[in-house]
Amino acid sequence: MKPLSCSHCPYRSECMALTRYRLENEAAEIAELKALYPDFRKEEKEIYTMLDQMPPKAVLHWQKRYSGKEDLFIKIACRYILDHPKYNFTEDYSTITKD
Repeated sequence: MKPLSCSHCPYRSECMALTRYRLENEAAEIAELKALYPDFRKEEKEIYTMLDQMPPKAVLHWQKRYSGKEDLFIKIACRYILDHPKYNFTEDYSTITKD
């Protein structure tokens, strides 16, 4: 099932720019995040736990909770998704779905 578009989402303009946070060079980008966010490991654990607890067919709207930390959330979630193929970002990276 393909997630619905967020054309009426209050975060629409922000959503369109979220793709710039995709994980391209994992080692370098994660090292940079660790330098930027002293609590990186804590954040990583919280994001992994949140994703682990998603029930099937769930949609995670994460932007409000991680406002100002979009880079952190998206890159950590990308790492998780690489190892868990039942999870997907929507095309604009505004939400995560679980098959």
